[in-house]
Amino acid sequence: MTGFAKALKRAAVGGVAAIALLGAGTAAQAQNWEGNHQVRGGFFLQSGRMGYDISSAGTAEALDHNSFAIGATGGLEWIRAGRFTFGAELDISASTGDAATTLFTPGLKLGAQFFASLRGRAGFYLQPNFVLYGTAGWGALGTEVDQSPLGKVANTNTGAVYGGGLEYHRGGTILFAEYLHGNFGHRTATIGATAFRYDADMSAFRLGVKFKLGHDWRDEVRGHDRGHEPLK
Repeated sequence: MTGFAKALKRAAVGGVAAIALLGAGTAAQAQNWEGNHQVRGGFFLQSGRMGYDISSAGTAEALDHNSFAIGATGGLEWIRAGRFTFGAELDISASTGDAATTLFTPGLKLGAQFFASLRGRAGFYLQPNFVLYGTAGWGALGTEVDQSPLGKVANTNTGAVYGGGLEYHRGGTILFAEYLHGNFGHRTATIGATAFRYDADMSAFRLGVKFKLGHDWRDEVRGHDRGHEPLK
């Protein structure tokens, strides 16, 4: 794994720990920041399926494997009257898992080490505490081709990411379930005298928690005429 991939993994794990500590200290008290936005931060567990199409010198194979990840997420929601909500999110996660093939000699493994995305989102308050939303944006997937003992090569595949989810709001805490799908572009890994060309796609399901860190705003007043009321 490259130093860049290792740094991203450390950043994901460190971000989860920092946000958990911050959320534990702030979720129980009202926030006093002014403005028309609400800051959110949290962490999640992710289970998914990775797929790759890899080829070299006219030989090709489709590979896939299960993946597990832990990650941190943060973003903004723009505060507005009514039941519609708009925002932006940034996330990063460290993942495990790889797929092996013996089609090439020596055999090789192909896996993903990290994932990050920047996405917009639009949602609707089904009820005062439930939000259904869709999301789309750009994602980066850290991949690695390992053909030991000849060597290994790490790349970053980029592409479109989209999906949707459901949030449950309880005071300053948000519980969420989210599905994401990503299609990532082709990259080439040259090991010895052999060049391997491959692409990647991802389907992932997340469960997590976020903490409202930025605004005195009761979600249960959305759609009513009572105005902005404090969390506490």
